Amino acid sequence: MKGRSLKKSSEIDSKPKKREKNSNKKPWIILGVIIILIIFLVFVTSTLNGDVGTVNQSNVTNITNNTSVQQQPTSELLSNNSNGTVTREGPYGNSNSPVKVAYVLNVNSRLDKYILMDDSIKSKSSELEYCYYIYKINATSKTNNSDNNLSSVGSLVNNRRSLIKDAMVSDISSQNFNLVVDVHYTNDSNFNYIYGSNENRSLESTIAKDIANDFDWLNYYSNEYNSSIAEELGNIPLVTFYASAQPENTIISSQNQNLIEFIDGFDILGYNNTITNNTNVTDTNNTNTSNAINNSQMNNTTNNNSTKNNTTRK
Repeated sequence: MKGRSLKKSSEIDSKPKKREKNSNKKPWIILGVIIILIIFLVFVTSTLNGDVGTVNQSNVTNITNNTSVQQQPTSELLSNNSNGTVTREGPYGNSNSPVKVAYVLNVNSRLDKYILMDDSIKSKSSELEYCYYIYKINATSKTNNSDNNLSSVGSLVNNRRSLIKDAMVSDISSQNFNLVVDVHYTNDSNFNYIYGSNENRSLESTIAKDIANDFDWLNYYSNEYNSSIAEELGNIPLVTFYASAQPENTIISSQNQNLIEFIDGFDILGYNNTITNNTNVTDTNNTNTSNAINNSQMNNTTNNNSTKNNTTRK
């Protein structure tokens, strides 16, 4: 009886020892599994981050290219002499836009009205899709000419042209503008009109006609001659806007905003591409027509020579 009891006692004592040995191994196994999982997760995460990072970078680039950017406008004095001053302010609107438009304000007369256009552009800056700059020409009526018969108006016009030629045009050309809008306010008229600098320049006349057709307060004026600015600007498209200074300021401001919004919504680049394509087609057609004419002339010449030869033989 004692032997059996001792055996049972030893069996009882040995079992806990086995459990203790197994229990000591479990933490190491669990720790090993955890380490393996961690290594696996680190590998997978780094791989995914590399791929996603590349995609995100591409997306960021696209977003940057398509996102409107508002920069703090600055003012730069381009010219200051006896003829007057020329300043450039901007950018307004989306400085990241590939389309750049310049507004030219002739502030030497009816300054109160030009301020309205200036304020209209600046107040809508955050809503505009294109990039805008404002050129302010303030010509004097002084003249160095000894001819006393030269009127102050004539002096003003001459000084303005000098400022345009000597200071503004070179700056506009260097800024690569897609369109220039020349703004005038006058007391000499009770109606508003707009025109392209030349009927032969498609973009200008099309924009001017479309604007005039869109608003009942605006008329289109057909001008067969270049304006003074257009002569200096060369190939840069120019639209001239003449507005009456007689209406109330609220009406003028509303009309200004109509004009600004229309130009901002006009597909300037798309229209330029259309003109380019049409020009290429026209050039091709002209070339083909010219070749056809030349061939026809050659055939006629050959036939005439043949006739002459036959006549001579007879």
